[in-house]
Amino acid sequence: RGRCAGPCRLLYDLYKDANKLDLKDKGNYYLSPADLCGIHLLRELKTIGIDSLKIEGRMKRAEYVAIVTNAYRKAIDELEGNNIDIQDLYNNLTKVFNRNFSTGYLVKGNEAKFLSTLRPDNRGVYIGKVIKQDRHFNTEILLDDELNLGDGIEIWGPKDNDNTALIVNEIRLGSGSVDKAEKGHVVTLKLSAKVNKNDLVYKNYDKALFDKALKTISEDDYKIDVDISLSLKKGEYAKLVITDDMGNCAEEMGQIKAEPAQNRPLDEATAKSKVARLGDTPFRMGNFTFSNIDNVLVPFSDLNDTRRRACKNLLEKRLNKIAPSYEELSAADFRNYKNAFLKLAPNNQDSPTKLSVFVCSIEDAQLAVKAGADIVYVGLEGISTHKKVNGRELLEVIDWAQGEGTKVIASLPKIQKPTDPNLGEDLLKLGYKEFMAGNLGALNWCRQNNIKVTADYTLNFFNPYALRYIIEKDIDRVCLSPELTLKQMAKFPDLTKAELLVHGDLILMTSQYCMLSGVLSTGEKPCQGRICRKNNYYLQDDKGFRFPVVTDAYCRFYVLNSRTLCMIEDLHKLIKLKPYALRIEAHRLKGEQLTKTISIYRQALEQINNKQKPDLLGYKKELESISNSSFTKGHYYRGVL
Repeated sequence: RGRCAGPCRLLYDLYKDANKLDLKDKGNYYLSPADLCGIHLLRELKTIGIDSLKIEGRMKRAEYVAIVTNAYRKAIDELEGNNIDIQDLYNNLTKVFNRNFSTGYLVKGNEAKFLSTLRPDNRGVYIGKVIKQDRHFNTEILLDDELNLGDGIEIWGPKDNDNTALIVNEIRLGSGSVDKAEKGHVVTLKLSAKVNKNDLVYKNYDKALFDKALKTISEDDYKIDVDISLSLKKGEYAKLVITDDMGNCAEEMGQIKAEPAQNRPLDEATAKSKVARLGDTPFRMGNFTFSNIDNVLVPFSDLNDTRRRACKNLLEKRLNKIAPSYEELSAADFRNYKNAFLKLAPNNQDSPTKLSVFVCSIEDAQLAVKAGADIVYVGLEGISTHKKVNGRELLEVIDWAQGEGTKVIASLPKIQKPTDPNLGEDLLKLGYKEFMAGNLGALNWCRQNNIKVTADYTLNFFNPYALRYIIEKDIDRVCLSPELTLKQMAKFPDLTKAELLVHGDLILMTSQYCMLSGVLSTGEKPCQGRICRKNNYYLQDDKGFRFPVVTDAYCRFYVLNSRTLCMIEDLHKLIKLKPYALRIEAHRLKGEQLTKTISIYRQALEQINNKQKPDLLGYKKELESISNSSFTKGHYYRGVL
């Protein structure tokens, strides 16, 4: 639904409780990952059975895609014994774009290089340092790598915003100018700003490398050769025929009849130049045949129009030949099929909308039951509590809550790796009969074991088709995506199997790698969860918004929204949609905060269900008095921007 807004590449301040931390040596791009590079690991990846590699080239230049693809192609060939220098290929990858390289999660124990907190953009390759600069900004640089005319360089100053960037248009070596300088040379460059002795020089654009890449991606190399024939006769329309390599033939006639030329008739060279202008079509002219026995002339505008129509005709014929055929469907039939597909089985229970709550501990689950929740989901990963939920204790709470008229359900971790303990299997042995799943693997595991399961909003159910499909797969119910607007939800034909988020601090980002450990740990040993348990942390952006950061029992890292979702004012609008339940996300709600929040929603729900008119604005003020942050209505009215 649009391009990434790039929040991970923004500048943040890190706070511990109310105190801003000074971590200038680490930088302030706390969420900026380094670039993944596994070119040295291809042999190991092949050994464990990996048979396909994916390269991320979105939002990158064509030259980047060409250079990186070429490097991995050659590296794969090296596995077959072609003796290619992998280090040379790696060097090319550093030259085209890098924020430092990391092996990500491919190599255990290499997590220290996961982030690039000093800067979020291309840092280039180190090529030398400044020796001195005169008052006219003539700057001497001792090179540690080659430098060519047309290269882009950046000189790093002592402060964050004190860098100088330029394209090299002159290299002075000794008494003359050169096109290229080598490692060990002291060169003089004319700058436009002051720099300091020992400032580091980085090359962030290698002209020779990019020029070489451009030659491999010439647009013409991917065009289809076509033969073109143009015939002109006095008093008739121009006839243009284009034939491709598949035998498709497009014939178009001009709109203006040919007339005898007053001065010069249309000659072959001129005609060829006009019809060869195939522009942004996928075609390129091969053979050209021209006939003008009557020495006539037609307007160039008519030739251009005829050529465009012929190209469009030919393209349609090519596509029709290779495209699968479909039965024609009328608009009325489509609407009927659509409505039939979306119509869920009628709900025989006209029960009022329930109130569900997601909590992170057994203690909070007990509070939620006592406060009046109909359903309580308990996250097994212990977000913000750093404690794993004890299965036997939770089973006791489930039995107790059932007597109180509340259903308590274990929520499986949203991230589950093959090396993690299988919490689902352990709980299944204890007699658990129902789970909530937040990823496709957990959802499939529940279905395979015939376990009653709710699909969480992290699976991003965004339209009626997805809801209908998943319900047909015997999923009990679904929590819809928080990116949906109220108007979009109103278009769902049936929400009796759906939960809607109504209140709480929503998770914006989840990471296996813990940023707090990465930037706050000292020495070689990881923090092992000691740092985050002692204090509260949050990130503040340049607009002053503060995003709480928390971890779980597995040292995974979560960034929460800076604003608390609160839809208490619009509760009657949500209930009017007849969802199965409205959910409170209580990641940060504890003790009396949690109890009071649930009680307010419980009371408002009952009043609306009983046709009473609750004081929703008054309830909002009560919630504001106990909230950790100010309120937002999320995407309910503005949608995904």
